Amino acid sequence: MIVANDPAKDILEYLLANEGWFSKDDILSQIDISTNLWLSTINQLCSDGFVERQGDTRGAQYKFKTRS
Repeated sequence: MIVANDPAKDILEYLLANEGWFSKDDILSQIDISTNLWLSTINQLCSDGFVERQGDTRGAQYKFKTRS
């Protein structure tokens, strides 16, 4: 569940507003969350099916996962 003032909301808003694949650094440079909070948040978004991850560890890219 996504609530106000939730870093997941900021990540999703960024990915929805920008089409394509983005690195962690791309995303973190545009939103205000700590790198410590990043990992748990992005993993949860991927697990919940909101975000698609391409690649592993360094060099991973992320985009909003469209539902068909």
